[in-house]
Amino acid sequence: MCSKKAGSQSLSPACDRLRFIRRVTENCYLNGQIGLINCNFSVSGKISIGKLFRRILALWREAAILASAQIFFYANAASATPAFVQGNYAVPQSPQTSVIVPFTGAQGLGDLNVVIIGWSDTTAQISSVTDTAGNVYQLVNGPTQLNGYLSQSIFYAKSIAAASVGANAVTVAFSAAATYPDVRVLEYSGVDPLNPVDVFVGATGNSTTSSSGGITTTNATDLLLAANTVSTATISSGGGFATRLLTAPDGDIAEDELVTTTGPYSATATLNSSGQWVMQMVAFRAAGAPNPTPTPSPSPTPSPPAYIQGNYAVPQSSDSSVSVPYTKVQNAGDLNVVIVGWNDSTAQINSVSDTMDNTYHLAVGPTQVSGFPSQSIFYAEGIQGAAAGANAVTVAFSTPAATPDVRVLEYSGIDTSTPVDVFASATGNSATSSTGSVTTTNAKDLLIGANTTTTWTTGAGGGFALRLLTEPDGDIAEDALTVALGSYSATAPLGSAGPWVMQMVAFRAAGSPTATPTPTPSPTPTPTPTPTATPTPTPTPTPTPTPTGKFSIGDQVIVSAAGVNVRSTPAGTLIGTQPPNAVGTVVGGPVTALFNNVQVNWWNITFQSGPSGWVGEDNLSLFLPTPTPTPTSTPSPTPTPSNSVTVTWNADPGTNNSATNPAGYNVYWGTTSRTYTNSANAGNTTSAVVPGLTSGTTYYFVVTAYNAAQINSAYSTEVSYTVP
Repeated sequence: MCSKKAGSQSLSPACDRLRFIRRVTENCYLNGQIGLINCNFSVSGKISIGKLFRRILALWREAAILASAQIFFYANAASATPAFVQGNYAVPQSPQTSVIVPFTGAQGLGDLNVVIIGWSDTTAQISSVTDTAGNVYQLVNGPTQLNGYLSQSIFYAKSIAAASVGANAVTVAFSAAATYPDVRVLEYSGVDPLNPVDVFVGATGNSTTSSSGGITTTNATDLLLAANTVSTATISSGGGFATRLLTAPDGDIAEDELVTTTGPYSATATLNSSGQWVMQMVAFRAAGAPNPTPTPSPSPTPSPPAYIQGNYAVPQSSDSSVSVPYTKVQNAGDLNVVIVGWNDSTAQINSVSDTMDNTYHLAVGPTQVSGFPSQSIFYAEGIQGAAAGANAVTVAFSTPAATPDVRVLEYSGIDTSTPVDVFASATGNSATSSTGSVTTTNAKDLLIGANTTTTWTTGAGGGFALRLLTEPDGDIAEDALTVALGSYSATAPLGSAGPWVMQMVAFRAAGSPTATPTPTPSPTPTPTPTPTATPTPTPTPTPTPTPTGKFSIGDQVIVSAAGVNVRSTPAGTLIGTQPPNAVGTVVGGPVTALFNNVQVNWWNITFQSGPSGWVGEDNLSLFLPTPTPTPTSTPSPTPTPSNSVTVTWNADPGTNNSATNPAGYNVYWGTTSRTYTNSANAGNTTSAVVPGLTSGTTYYFVVTAYNAAQINSAYSTEVSYTVP
């Protein structure tokens, strides 16, 4: 509860967040528009409500505080390069132990799912990320935390299973009720299905601009996906990035950019006022990119997981980079595991790499005790072979980390396509470190447990074999094999009580059942004779992408909530800006031109005021002016039972753009204002009978229009009715 005492003022994250929500509702950050609905509600009985019509921005203002309004709907055909397919989010405004977000469109086989999870505390942790289709999610970045304020993590599922419209939903579970959770889900096509992650980075701060920090890509064609979690509100994406999701009322962004050359990159996003923020960026490799990990030769009878070797480095000072060699021969196709502990909660891991260019993924972490130890576990599957001493792992930190403790291990017999089954982590202050329990989804798993302590570890926990015990730090790496599904945990006794972090990762044994459903193969065609070789023709130059037909000449368009730059020619000289919600008419385009190394579709817009010229397509949406409905007399309604009400409204007039023409209407209602627990599809009619109402109860109603693609408009203005 928020309270103030006379003569004094106090600030708290909860109270300040509530004030922010109210202010954001008034500002109404709108990222996309579908169409408009003009409403004329009437009800049978004792109430008649006149015409209620407002343009979509006003309608959206009425709906801005809904906890999980489905605002953004997109669709892109699969292409040879990464492409955004769809996105959605949920932002419950009370603490939650789990959050569910559906993918509202159909999902393509082999695409990439990304789940961005932000929350306004640093106590709750993410227990699991799952979905209805059985895709396996891996942690790629996080949690990146600003002590006492904000946390964010990014998960991904590669090569996903196909799903029909609305059939797949993501569930995020927390260890404790998370404050203001903000869960964003996105789907991309054209991303490497085997080894999607190139590099990643994360940062925190308190300012008017959030920034991910810099990375250097190792692959030419990468999709850069960035996201933030903020205590104020984001108003626009950074230069070169396209806004994909901007959550309301939280004001957290997901943005992306496609790059075609290796080099240093970073992501930013502008906030409406100075405040705390966390921001992360992940570079995903395009499909067809050179794969640094060779495909291992298949083994007819996979051997069970086995420990091969381990080594560690424990510099007793603060270091920004630590290297640890593998002293023995490394076998192609094995698994490398890197455990990184350090004795502060300020430094962050910038990168994990090795001499053989194996690609390392984050399995869990960083798990942190505020002001004390931190720990993360990374892995590289299907590694390259190397001679004794020829491969060394290097861990780079954002700032010098206090007494870092880096352990490297090699295992054979691990699944090379989806190695991680589940993971667990915990912190404490006692004489025994423990990971907490986790339930495996695969029978034959290798459990690897590790801790970082402020005292010292005396040995392995029950059922685990000790592999590394660092000197003088006293941090352990231990393992065990499972042969059945069940609940498992790892422990390790300490020499005396003190703060500790402990994590465990369950890796799937080679030959385990595939976690992602496998599609039914097509029949093998009859081979045809090999034709006589012919000279290789001269390669045909790649054509310039064909501009989209998003708009037509004469369409009216509206500027997005971020505002827009106006240029003299496509990608040409800046001649001015237009504010959010400025309206103009399309007079030319589209023209495709390169801008900041990205192909952009440009449209020539004549605005109603201010500068006119060429504008990037992503900053515009179709705008349908509010038509003036012709009032018609409403006949006396047919008597209906006392527990039902007839709701009517005016239809939207048709336009010359089919994308904005309504194909039908949905009615929503509930017993609390702006919270609608029931809905019905009225079809292409302008009235609906709502049954099953309770006498003496007040109900609240809104209507949306949807087009032929089943894309909904924003909610209409709300009306209420008390049942006699």
